Amino acid sequence: HIINRLASGLPVLLENPEVSLPTKEKIPFVFDSHQFNNTNLQRLRESPLFLDHIPNGEESRQQRLEYWRDGIFKRVLVIKEEPCSEVVYFQKEDKALV
Repeated sequence: HIINRLASGLPVLLENPEVSLPTKEKIPFVFDSHQFNNTNLQRLRESPLFLDHIPNGEESRQQRLEYWRDGIFKRVLVIKEEPCSEVVYFQKEDKALV
């Protein structure tokens, strides 16, 4: 217990902490395939990753996810409660796809 250790003048931090970082193998693949198709796009659109993080009082219903992976930049935009509002952008070096 941290409080007891502090009261006793003992250190509260571990001398050699064990850190476990997530690896690609630990991240589940949630799509049917690696193909870019309507089924996978719809699954991404309905994901809590997008829709659960928009506050109810927010005027803009747009949600954005963007990241780099293996030298490819990916951005996906979607507007909550607006069907077919997905915008997908991929970039690798000087090539891009929207």
